[in-house]
Amino acid sequence: MSLSYAELLAELAQHSGLDAPSLLAQQVVCINALSIFLQQSGEPDAPAVVLCAVLGKPSPQRFAQVLGTMMQANHLWGGTGGGTLGLSPAGDEVTWCLRLALRDLDGAMLAALIAGFAELGQAWVQYIAADDGLAQQASAQALHLAMRA
Repeated sequence: MSLSYAELLAELAQHSGLDAPSLLAQQVVCINALSIFLQQSGEPDAPAVVLCAVLGKPSPQRFAQVLGTMMQANHLWGGTGGGTLGLSPAGDEVTWCLRLALRDLDGAMLAALIAGFAELGQAWVQYIAADDGLAQQASAQALHLAMRA
């Protein structure tokens, strides 16, 4: 496919009904209140696109539980759709990032991948925000969605 990063974002805008100049300037897509940040990354001979979202801040009471679930989900990418869950540099918010090879993407494919990223991201947002009673249900939903990714 061999599109440049700017060409890829322009195609993404076209397939998603977004304003191309705004997308190129802001490099963020918002789906159901989840902001997904896009960034060019990688080496010149192997460029990549990184998707990243801030999923929320676990309550102090559930912080250890959320971290444990994140570690399990990261293991062989079982609950992350191939991405990685982590903590923000301040250590208080959960983030999720996914790296995609630029050479494998076109606008339509990136739009579909972002839609899946948003769907799984929303499941994690629900899990992180849930109280203890709802946490197990949200966790199971997140893992189920990852299996479809």
